[in-house]
Amino acid sequence: MVSEAVDSAARYLLCKLYDATAGRPDAWQVLGNTEERPETIARAVERGWIIIRDDRIGPIKVQSGLLTGEGRRLAQNWEDRVMNAPKYPHHLPDDKWANR
Repeated sequence: MVSEAVDSAARYLLCKLYDATAGRPDAWQVLGNTEERPETIARAVERGWIIIRDDRIGPIKVQSGLLTGEGRRLAQNWEDRVMNAPKYPHHLPDDKWANR
């Protein structure tokens, strides 16, 4: 159960990085900007979805992340599914909503 939650959070991290980098394959993003937990980032690295490196912004040490090809593909597929999903309450008959 915990493992599934961490996997879901890691997939969500992919989408955040994809959006922040406009899907560019060579774009690094500071991971502190995503506000993700260390175990989420570790899971994404473990799965081969992101690569991390230590950077500096002036005197401040930060970690940056880069989506791998697989990470970018997963994020893009997830966004495509969300954008093309039926809008609620699409699946309910019209008469259920007639008196609201």
